[in-house]
Amino acid sequence: MEAQTAKRMTHDEAVARAKALAAKLRGRMKEGELLYRQPDETIQDIMDSGLATILKPARFGGHELTLDALVDTTIEVAKANPAAGWCYTFVVAHQWMLATWPQQAQQEVWSENPNVNIATALAFPRNEKIVRVEGGYQLSGEWSFSSGIEHSEWVMASSTERSFAGEDPQRYMFLVPRSDYTIVNEWQVAGLKASGSNGFTISDAFVPEHRVINLSQWAGPGVTPGMSINRGASYNVPLYCALPTCLTSAIVGASLGAYEFFIKTLRERLSKNSNNESGVPSHFKQRVTELSAQIDAAETLLRKALDVIRPGGEFDLGQRARLHRNYSYLARSCSSAVDELFQFSGSAAVYDWNVMQVYWRDVKVMSMHGYLNFDAASDVFGSYELGSSQ
Repeated sequence: MEAQTAKRMTHDEAVARAKALAAKLRGRMKEGELLYRQPDETIQDIMDSGLATILKPARFGGHELTLDALVDTTIEVAKANPAAGWCYTFVVAHQWMLATWPQQAQQEVWSENPNVNIATALAFPRNEKIVRVEGGYQLSGEWSFSSGIEHSEWVMASSTERSFAGEDPQRYMFLVPRSDYTIVNEWQVAGLKASGSNGFTISDAFVPEHRVINLSQWAGPGVTPGMSINRGASYNVPLYCALPTCLTSAIVGASLGAYEFFIKTLRERLSKNSNNESGVPSHFKQRVTELSAQIDAAETLLRKALDVIRPGGEFDLGQRARLHRNYSYLARSCSSAVDELFQFSGSAAVYDWNVMQVYWRDVKVMSMHGYLNFDAASDVFGSYELGSSQ
């Protein structure tokens, strides 16, 4: 049953709530790293904040804000706790993703839990088996890199390219309830430890037709069943033009957090040497100036991407190539900046307890997301720009 929200949250209210949430999460970095996932308390705090539904359609009880709200709130959370920001952005974005599915799927999921937590797996599965049967599909396979799946109630599992009954090969995505997948505890990693990006398996689960979407059409042209009922511009953006705002807002937020921590500790260090008549060394000033500009420039590229996708609609090859270039470039730029912040932090940064090391490792792993590979983006953009099909 559809239900309108009694009072819809504004953008500014969402950002204020994100700042309050960030204050709660700031001290939980170490706990999350030890658990290799987010603490249960953190996920509950996200749900209690009301922010999980900021992109959910109003007709289903959400606040129906724009992708700008996703970016601005994610930046606030990721500044305080990078891995929590990474998980937060997907909690919010996956509600937006559900809005593009058939109406029956939306009703089925949201009627069970209006604040549902959904995980995804966009990487190609292993040992995949998909059989078309009457009314839907039988699905089996093994998936990895599903951030936050420990706390999920549903998962969106992608396929490799498939051809049914002579159709052109397409990728599909299957919406599967918690009862039909088994979590594989495999997330033993160097960075972004607290994201809990474990794998899962599905064994011969029946997925009805209304819980299957054409991922190829969604990712490229942006054609989805949900467009006919959720008409806001945010629901009319191709997946691979919009979803990277989640990834990159977490990266930008974490990079800003790393910079703020660096400045705080550097000021404390310099104050202890206040009797030094030479003042602040010039190379300190130069490094701070350069790295702050580098991170600010990355945020500017992210906000420029928002300007492009905000109206929704169709995006030509040139627009998509440029967005891909910008998303991957800003991720690389942030990773490079945090590398330097870490190296410039001195030998104390190598200790596990040092917050700078957490920022460094987390930003490094975030930036390694498959979509943010700059070489791949360069191949697409360079071919477009030079008029080459090679």
